[in-house]
Amino acid sequence: DRILVERMIEPSIAELIVGVSFDETFGLSLLIGTGGSLVELIDDTVSLLLPTDRESIHSAIGRLKASALIRDGDDGRRVEAIVDAIVAVADLALQHADSLRELDVNPLLVTTGDPVAVDALIVQDADA
Repeated sequence: DRILVERMIEPSIAELIVGVSFDETFGLSLLIGTGGSLVELIDDTVSLLLPTDRESIHSAIGRLKASALIRDGDDGRRVEAIVDAIVAVADLALQHADSLRELDVNPLLVTTGDPVAVDALIVQDADA
């Protein structure tokens, strides 16, 4: 018998999806969008080719329908923390570009504190 105890996550403001996929023609691309259970219901995503920069990620977040929720009451730290998390995912993908085929974080909970990755999937080449 086992018991797993995790810290309680503060209430979320929004849920995002952050994904990376590999295309033979374009290489790695980054997807940012409204996530969680809404990812299938709401067409709210922005794609960027990797590598990218913080400014492009900021712009992508600003183009999301969920942006209003994310920015409501924010003094800038929340968005910066989200950008930090997305940059970390992009950096991880680039570090493993030779073998990575798919990486999905869904949901990335947007909270009043730091964002929290609740679930992640990584698919690599079997040959890697």
